[in-house]
Amino acid sequence: LRDQVNAYLGIKNGTSYLKMAYEEVLFPVCFAGKKKYFGISHEDVVNFRPNDLFMRGIDTVKQGNSELFRFIGEKIMWEAITHVQFVKLLKTLSGMLDLSSGILISLLQCLNGRLKEISYIVVNDDPRYKKDGSKSTRKGDYMEFPEIAKEFNMKIDIRHYLEQTVGMCARFINEDNMFLPPSSDKIMQIKDSDIREKQIDKYSQKKAKNWLIKYIKSLQ
Repeated sequence: LRDQVNAYLGIKNGTSYLKMAYEEVLFPVCFAGKKKYFGISHEDVVNFRPNDLFMRGIDTVKQGNSELFRFIGEKIMWEAITHVQFVKLLKTLSGMLDLSSGILISLLQCLNGRLKEISYIVVNDDPRYKKDGSKSTRKGDYMEFPEIAKEFNMKIDIRHYLEQTVGMCARFINEDNMFLPPSSDKIMQIKDSDIREKQIDKYSQKKAKNWLIKYIKSLQ
């Protein structure tokens, strides 16, 4: 295909300067939004058992995200690629989170030794105060080393991690019909296709996120 495309470009342009370069083939692949996709890449040889997934535009690769965020994101993507139903996956993840007590020890045990890779954990046990005596709301004041949090049985700040994770999980399901705007919605009447797609994505992302939040609350 590359050679055919380059031959066509040569005929149309009268030069071989403009060429299509081969990068990789993704199969299977999952499109999670505009310019957001992941899958198994095949470059020189076919390889269905890579160590890592090929990702573009997925939030898990951004700096500053927690190890828990990346762990859940990668687990979802691997499960999606292997054709496991998403509803079943959500139940698996929810079973890993001890939402009733607020302690994620069960999850940490499931990480199979990944605890050492986590540099800090955001806790929510007792209020932290500044030097002037006022209550602190800075995330840095609620960070603890994993070993300390586990030793003193500190409560993990579920809200902090869910704010990260729910948005990412919503990205994987927001194209379901239940999250898309109805045909009568004013968004669907926008003539500019680029603007319409962005508004649809924003709408469906918000709907999917709210659905996940309600689902998680129902598990508590």
